[in-house]
Formats: sequence, structure tokens, C-alpha cells
Amino acid sequence: MEIPVQIIALVEEQTSLNPIVVLHDRGADRVLPIWIGDAEARAIAVALNNIETPRPLTHMLFLSLSEKVGATIERIVIDRMEEHTYFATIYLNQGEKIHAIDARPSDAIAIALTRKVPIFVHEKVMNSAGQKNPFPHVPAGDASAGQEQGKHRKIELSKVDLERIANVLKKAQEREQKAGG
Repeated sequence: MEIPVQIIALVEEQTSLNPIVVLHDRGADRVLPIWIGDAEARAIAVALNNIETPRPLTHMLFLSLSEKVGATIERIVIDRMEEHTYFATIYLNQGEKIHAIDARPSDAIAIALTRKVPIFVHEKVMNSAGQKNPFPHVPAGDASAGQEQGKHRKIELSKVDLERIANVLKKAQEREQKAGG
């Protein structure tokens, strides 16, 4: 089963300074933190804020190529985790054919944000790596709210929120290390 999610934060982990994108499952009020690279964090920030760049970023190249061959992005799904690494699939619609393209979640998220398509997390991934929502001002609710058109909202985080997410991220990282070791 695929769970619709929204991006609620793009933060930097306090100890390692690595960027993390935080996805929110409103239906169960839990989050999935995914550690990403600096370049990918910039691409997601550009897409989240609708910033025009002088030259296309990597995800824009993919979108240009897909448009040239008449394909549209339907959705992206973060569908598995192996040895502390998340995997995603981008679903392309090309006429009567659906293509499933393997991708890094960070690239897939940037693509979904740019094209305003829904982001999903497979239930098994959310059940194994999801955390209780540490953001008190992000309400739980209808899991599909805002997802039909791939809408994601920006949220300002207080120092208390950042401390809470740091604790959640630390626990998630410890759990991932324990599962792999």
C-alpha cells in the first residue's frame, strides 16, 4: 500500500550537518526522515521555493527529456530501504504505457515538487523507519489532503521544533544502525 506524504521540513542535522528531508504521513501523524546530499538538498529547496536557476539542475534535465518523448510524471514512491539506503520509483505515463524508473528519493522528490505530483511512501518503509511526528503545529488529518495536486507547504520551525526533530532523527539513525549491524 502506498501512503501519501508531504514534505514538512528540509533541515540540517545538528551533529553531522547533513541535510535531511522530512516527509509527513498525515493519516497516522508520523514522519520519515531521509538523509540526503548537499546538492540534492539544494535541488529540493529550489523546487520547494519555485526558484528559477540560470542553468537547469539535474532533475530538470530528466524532466526535459521526459517531455521530449511525450511522457508525464504521474507520481513518485519511496518503495524500499536496503542497508540504510532508501530507493524510489518515478512513474512515467507515456501514452498507454507506464514506465517505472528507479531513482534516488532525493532526485524523485525534486522532480515531484517541480511537476507538483504526489509523493508516496510504501507502507512497509513507513512502518519500519517512520517516527512519531515531533512537530506540534503540523496537524494530523486526512491522508490525502493536499496530495491530489502534489501540494506541499512550507513550515517555519522554532528552536524547540528543531530540538525535537534532532531527537527523532538521532533515534531513527540509531535504529537504522542497529538494524544493519
